[in-house]
Amino acid sequence: MSKSIENFFYPKSICIAGASSKEKSIGYELLRSIKNYGFTGKILPVNPKAESILGYKCFKSINDIKGQIDLAKECIDKFFISDDAYGYAYSIRAYIQQFRGTPDDVRNDFLKAIELGDENASAMLEEYEQLLFKKEKN
Repeated sequence: MSKSIENFFYPKSICIAGASSKEKSIGYELLRSIKNYGFTGKILPVNPKAESILGYKCFKSINDIKGQIDLAKECIDKFFISDDAYGYAYSIRAYIQQFRGTPDDVRNDFLKAIELGDENASAMLEEYEQLLFKKEKN
């Protein structure tokens, strides 16, 4: 089983970008569900305005997380993305560096960022595809 597939089905750490303390929001319900399921690995909620949610220490940015992220889910409403000081594309770059997703997963995240109007995402997608092509060529 490839490492990316293993991380997907058996993650040791889960990052929830857009975790929320607001009940019934996707970011809150996902975090609550993982907690109620009894996940024993690291749970890494990202919310720049919260110190903790459901007893888990929050990170201000995905860039603040040290160590490997095996599985990541973003729950950020597009309304808030442009206000993020780091920008969605920078979060995706951190995601790429730490999460071992498939090339299509990464490409789809960049396309979503472009669709949401992140002005850095197009250049970063181009850079990513150049690096990917170079890696596949070697």
